[in-house]
Amino acid sequence: VKVRNIEPGQENLAAAVGYSVRPGDTIVLADGTDEEPYSVNFDVEGLVVMAAEGAEPIVKNTGEYTSFDLHATTTFKGITFDAGNVAQYIMASKGANGGTYTFKDCEFKNWKLWAISNQYETGSHVDSVSVDNCLFHDGLGSAIRFSETAPEGEHACNYFKMTNTTLYNIVSTDYAGIVQISSNGEAEGDLN
Repeated sequence: VKVRNIEPGQENLAAAVGYSVRPGDTIVLADGTDEEPYSVNFDVEGLVVMAAEGAEPIVKNTGEYTSFDLHATTTFKGITFDAGNVAQYIMASKGANGGTYTFKDCEFKNWKLWAISNQYETGSHVDSVSVDNCLFHDGLGSAIRFSETAPEGEHACNYFKMTNTTLYNIVSTDYAGIVQISSNGEAEGDLN
Protein backbone atom coordinates (compact mmCIF):
# COMPACT_ATOMS: atom_id res chain seq x y z
CA VAL A 1 0.00 0.00 0.00
CA LYS A 2 1.35 3.38 -1.01
CA VAL A 3 0.25 6.83 0.17
CA ARG A 4 0.54 9.59 -2.40
CA ASN A 5 0.14 13.25 -1.36
CA ILE A 6 -1.35 15.58 -3.98
CA GLU A 7 -0.85 19.36 -3.82
CA PRO A 8 -3.27 21.34 -6.05
CA GLY A 9 -1.37 23.13 -8.79
CA GLN A 10 1.49 20.62 -8.75
CA GLU A 11 -0.34 17.47 -9.80
CA ASN A 12 -4.00 16.73 -10.32
CA LEU A 13 -6.04 13.78 -9.18
CA ALA A 14 -6.47 12.47 -12.74
CA ALA A 15 -2.71 12.16 -13.19
CA ALA A 16 -2.29 10.42 -9.84
CA VAL A 17 -5.07 7.91 -10.53
CA GLY A 18 -4.16 7.34 -14.16
CA TYR A 19 -0.45 6.76 -13.86
CA SER A 20 0.77 5.78 -10.49
CA VAL A 21 -1.66 3.98 -8.20
CA ARG A 22 -2.01 0.30 -7.45
CA PRO A 23 -4.76 -1.68 -5.71
CA GLY A 24 -5.14 -0.61 -2.09
CA ASP A 25 -3.25 2.69 -2.46
CA THR A 26 -4.30 5.89 -0.72
CA ILE A 27 -4.26 9.34 -2.33
CA VAL A 28 -4.17 12.20 0.17
CA LEU A 29 -5.35 15.63 -1.01
CA ALA A 30 -4.02 18.87 0.52
CA ASP A 31 -5.94 22.13 0.95
CA GLY A 32 -6.84 23.92 -2.26
CA THR A 33 -8.87 23.38 -5.41
CA ASP A 34 -7.99 20.63 -7.86
CA GLU A 35 -9.57 21.47 -11.23
CA GLU A 36 -10.40 18.48 -13.40
CA PRO A 37 -11.38 19.28 -17.02
CA TYR A 38 -11.83 15.62 -18.01
CA SER A 39 -13.36 12.51 -16.49
CA VAL A 40 -11.17 10.61 -14.05
CA ASN A 41 -11.46 6.81 -14.35
CA PHE A 42 -11.23 5.00 -11.03
CA ASP A 43 -10.48 1.45 -12.10
CA VAL A 44 -7.99 0.50 -9.37
CA GLU A 45 -9.50 -1.86 -6.79
CA GLY A 46 -9.52 -0.69 -3.16
CA LEU A 47 -8.37 2.87 -3.84
CA VAL A 48 -8.86 5.42 -1.02
CA VAL A 49 -8.99 9.15 -1.82
CA MET A 50 -9.01 11.32 1.28
CA ALA A 51 -8.32 14.77 2.69
CA ALA A 52 -5.06 15.34 4.54
CA GLU A 53 -5.54 15.83 8.26
CA GLY A 54 -7.06 19.28 8.82
CA ALA A 55 -7.32 19.96 5.06
CA GLU A 56 -10.48 20.85 3.14
CA PRO A 57 -9.70 19.94 -0.48
CA ILE A 58 -12.08 20.81 -3.29
CA VAL A 59 -12.18 18.79 -6.49
CA LYS A 60 -13.91 20.90 -9.13
CA ASN A 61 -15.08 19.70 -12.51
CA THR A 62 -14.47 22.21 -15.27
CA GLY A 63 -15.65 19.88 -18.06
CA GLU A 64 -19.16 19.17 -19.27
CA TYR A 65 -19.70 15.54 -18.34
CA THR A 66 -18.83 13.12 -15.56
CA SER A 67 -16.19 14.15 -13.07
CA PHE A 68 -15.42 10.61 -11.94
CA ASP A 69 -16.21 7.27 -13.56
CA LEU A 70 -16.14 4.54 -10.92
CA HIS A 71 -15.23 1.05 -12.09
CA ALA A 72 -13.83 -0.55 -8.93
CA THR A 73 -14.27 -0.45 -5.15
CA THR A 74 -13.36 3.08 -4.05
CA THR A 75 -13.56 5.11 -0.81
CA PHE A 76 -13.72 8.90 -0.59
CA LYS A 77 -13.24 10.74 2.73
CA GLY A 78 -13.46 14.43 3.59
CA ILE A 79 -13.54 15.87 0.06
CA THR A 80 -15.76 18.55 -1.47
CA PHE A 81 -16.86 17.70 -5.00
CA ASP A 82 -18.00 20.74 -7.00
CA ALA A 83 -19.50 20.18 -10.44
CA GLY A 84 -19.21 23.92 -11.07
CA ASN A 85 -22.74 24.14 -12.54
CA VAL A 86 -21.14 22.65 -15.65
CA ALA A 87 -20.87 18.89 -15.18
CA GLN A 88 -23.88 16.62 -15.49
CA TYR A 89 -22.60 14.05 -12.99
CA ILE A 90 -20.12 14.13 -10.14
CA MET A 91 -19.77 10.35 -9.74
CA ALA A 92 -20.99 7.66 -12.10
CA SER A 93 -20.45 3.92 -11.98
CA LYS A 94 -20.45 3.78 -15.76
CA GLY A 95 -19.98 0.22 -16.93
CA ALA A 96 -19.39 -1.05 -13.40
CA ASN A 97 -19.95 -4.72 -12.71
CA GLY A 98 -20.08 -4.84 -8.93
CA GLY A 99 -17.91 -2.87 -6.54
CA THR A 100 -18.44 -1.00 -3.29
CA TYR A 101 -18.47 2.80 -3.11
CA THR A 102 -18.05 4.59 0.20
CA PHE A 103 -18.45 8.34 0.76
CA LYS A 104 -17.66 9.65 4.25
CA ASP A 105 -17.60 13.29 5.39
CA CYS A 106 -17.90 14.51 1.78
CA GLU A 107 -19.75 17.43 0.21
CA PHE A 108 -21.40 17.37 -3.23
CA LYS A 109 -22.62 20.56 -4.92
CA ASN A 110 -23.54 22.31 -8.17
CA TRP A 111 -24.36 19.29 -10.37
CA LYS A 112 -26.72 19.49 -13.36
CA LEU A 113 -28.25 16.00 -13.59
CA TRP A 114 -27.21 13.59 -10.80
CA ALA A 115 -24.54 13.84 -8.13
CA ILE A 116 -23.97 10.07 -7.74
CA SER A 117 -25.44 7.68 -10.30
CA ASN A 118 -25.02 4.36 -12.06
CA GLN A 119 -25.44 6.30 -15.31
CA TYR A 120 -28.46 4.24 -16.18
CA GLU A 121 -28.09 4.07 -19.92
CA THR A 122 -25.02 1.85 -19.54
CA GLY A 123 -26.83 -0.82 -17.50
CA SER A 124 -24.17 -0.94 -14.80
CA HIS A 125 -24.68 -2.18 -11.25
CA VAL A 126 -22.82 -1.97 -7.93
CA ASP A 127 -22.71 -4.25 -4.90
CA SER A 128 -23.10 -1.50 -2.30
CA VAL A 129 -23.07 2.24 -1.72
CA SER A 130 -22.49 3.80 1.70
CA VAL A 131 -22.99 7.52 2.29
CA ASP A 132 -22.13 8.73 5.81
CA ASN A 133 -22.07 12.24 7.23
CA CYS A 134 -22.21 13.86 3.79
CA LEU A 135 -23.79 17.04 2.48
CA PHE A 136 -25.58 17.40 -0.88
CA HIS A 137 -26.73 20.85 -1.96
CA ASP A 138 -27.39 23.30 -4.77
CA GLY A 139 -27.94 20.71 -7.47
CA LEU A 140 -30.34 20.05 -10.32
CA GLY A 141 -31.78 16.55 -10.56
CA SER A 142 -31.31 13.68 -8.14
CA ALA A 143 -28.60 13.76 -5.49
CA ILE A 144 -28.32 9.96 -5.71
CA ARG A 145 -29.78 7.79 -8.44
CA PHE A 146 -29.23 4.10 -9.05
CA SER A 147 -31.92 3.23 -11.56
CA GLU A 148 -33.63 -0.01 -12.41
CA THR A 149 -31.89 -0.55 -15.73
CA ALA A 150 -29.11 -2.83 -14.51
CA PRO A 151 -28.17 -5.96 -16.49
CA GLU A 152 -30.70 -8.79 -16.65
CA GLY A 153 -31.27 -10.32 -13.22
CA GLU A 154 -29.24 -7.65 -11.39
CA HIS A 155 -30.21 -4.66 -9.31
CA ALA A 156 -28.66 -1.27 -9.97
CA CYS A 157 -27.52 -1.28 -6.34
CA ASN A 158 -27.65 -4.42 -4.21
CA TYR A 159 -27.25 -2.59 -0.88
CA PHE A 160 -27.57 1.12 -0.07
CA LYS A 161 -26.99 2.81 3.27
CA MET A 162 -27.21 6.52 4.05
CA THR A 163 -26.59 7.90 7.56
CA ASN A 164 -26.19 11.37 9.07
CA THR A 165 -26.54 12.98 5.66
CA THR A 166 -28.14 16.32 4.81
CA LEU A 167 -29.68 17.30 1.48
CA TYR A 168 -30.94 20.82 0.70
CA ASN A 169 -31.62 23.25 -2.13
CA ILE A 170 -31.93 20.45 -4.69
CA VAL A 171 -34.33 20.82 -7.60
CA SER A 172 -35.50 17.48 -8.94
CA THR A 173 -35.76 17.94 -12.69
CA ASP A 174 -37.42 14.63 -13.53
CA TYR A 175 -39.72 12.04 -11.99
CA ALA A 176 -36.95 10.40 -9.98
CA GLY A 177 -36.95 12.64 -6.91
CA ILE A 178 -33.96 13.58 -4.80
CA VAL A 179 -32.87 10.00 -3.99
CA GLN A 180 -33.83 7.01 -6.18
CA ILE A 181 -32.54 3.51 -5.51
CA SER A 182 -33.44 0.34 -7.38
CA SER A 183 -32.35 -2.35 -4.96
CA ASN A 184 -33.22 -5.82 -3.76
CA GLY A 185 -34.93 -4.29 -0.75
CA GLU A 186 -31.81 -3.86 1.39
CA ALA A 187 -31.74 -0.11 1.85
CA GLU A 188 -31.52 1.79 5.09
CA GLY A 189 -30.69 5.23 6.30
CA ASP A 190 -31.72 8.50 7.84
CA LEU A 191 -32.20 11.69 5.88
CA ASN A 192 -32.07 15.12 7.48
